[in-house]
Amino acid sequence: MKTLLTFWASLWFCCAGAAYADTPPITTFVQQLFPHGVPQAQASNYSSADTAVLLTLLADSKQQDLHANILETLGYIGDETTVAPIVAYIQGGRGVISAAQFRAKSSGLLALGYILNRNPNSSALLYLTDSLDHQTWQARDIAWTTAFFPDLISRDVQLVRQAAVGMTLSGSPQAAAALKRKLSPQVSDNPDLQPASNSMLDEMLKANQTINAHGLDNYQSTLSGDSLKLKPVE
Repeated sequence: MKTLLTFWASLWFCCAGAAYADTPPITTFVQQLFPHGVPQAQASNYSSADTAVLLTLLADSKQQDLHANILETLGYIGDETTVAPIVAYIQGGRGVISAAQFRAKSSGLLALGYILNRNPNSSALLYLTDSLDHQTWQARDIAWTTAFFPDLISRDVQLVRQAAVGMTLSGSPQAAAALKRKLSPQVSDNPDLQPASNSMLDEMLKANQTINAHGLDNYQSTLSGDSLKLKPVE
């Protein structure tokens, strides 16, 4: 139950940003506080012409409190050339990182899902698919950790779950197939290594299908409480 609530909380915070009428300069936009996640409606107004500025900010450690906003915005822009820098950001760093940095790295996995939603990018799909296995994270030799996970396995399982949310939000049928293949619950002596229960996987697959059928922006409207209501694809 806790895992299912975590999944829906992730969807809410990444999808429920309200729309804004104006389009400020990109540097002003990412400096705003978005309690419910970066709003797709406004972030999508920016283009590949803005990615260089965003990547420069992403490389600045003094701007780490903005990194989550930057990564989500990059995802909504959907420029495929940013896949490699996003992956490098997720895996980069050493030592104990802050909560803001971990949130940003988690947002990087969502950003890859957003890019995949806009473009059938094979690199984003492959990275997210591989990221659905905690052993893959171990093999990547990630050199950073956090103070709020008791061990590296707990960190890696959380990253698997975040990658699963990214795959869900992509609306990609290939992503749905990977979710079903990789996350179908197995009998295990250690339930902590099971990223998704049957009910959670079912919800992810339904959300993925709904996004594929109706679009991510319409799906976000249902989460933010707008009048548009979409029925999950059965």
